[in-house]
Amino acid sequence: MIKKLLARAMGALAGMPKDAGNHLEAISRHADSILGEPKQHLHEHYSADIHIDLIHYPATVERRFQYLLTSGMSDRPMKDGASPVDEPFLELALALPGDWDISAKGFKDPAVFQPVKLLKQIARYPHTNGTYLAKHHTIVIGGEPLLEPMKAVMLMPPVMVPELGVPLVLPTGVRIHFMAVYLLHEDELNLKCRGNFELLLQKFGEREMTEMYDPGRRSVCS
Repeated sequence: MIKKLLARAMGALAGMPKDAGNHLEAISRHADSILGEPKQHLHEHYSADIHIDLIHYPATVERRFQYLLTSGMSDRPMKDGASPVDEPFLELALALPGDWDISAKGFKDPAVFQPVKLLKQIARYPHTNGTYLAKHHTIVIGGEPLLEPMKAVMLMPPVMVPELGVPLVLPTGVRIHFMAVYLLHEDELNLKCRGNFELLLQKFGEREMTEMYDPGRRSVCS
């Protein structure tokens, strides 16, 4: 299974792929202006449904973390069942530690590949389930032991790259929003679902939570 995912995710590790998603070039130009030169594009060999690439920005002297952006989720407008939604075009972001081995060699370790897998799964989620994602939406994670003890993800504006909080507006008028992926513990998810979302946000603020990928972090509720 891991070999199939790796083959799917890594058709090319450098350069702009020829059969990329519709908005990859525009998203790359926009993100490059904020994050600098990307190191590589993680390009899918094969996409049975929507084509999801990842743009990888390496750590720098000024920015000690790596950053991943999806491209392809915005190729199709999200819908609420058959109904249109106000903001149908979305891409995802996630930060990784500066020493994370984003390479073909590194991805042989399933734990290293997991954040790439997670981004691709979430990017496909609204299109395969006939729904939409937006700010503060949560998705329960199922059957992902490498993400334990995390139980869900929540979408929130990027903190580590706040400039991505401004949507990319294409010449066609399409507005592409960028939301960062935050992993949630079960008690954090429960706090939100019980109607205490403002308290959860307060706790996130107190802990200075960001979109840094860290399945081993402590819950803000403990």
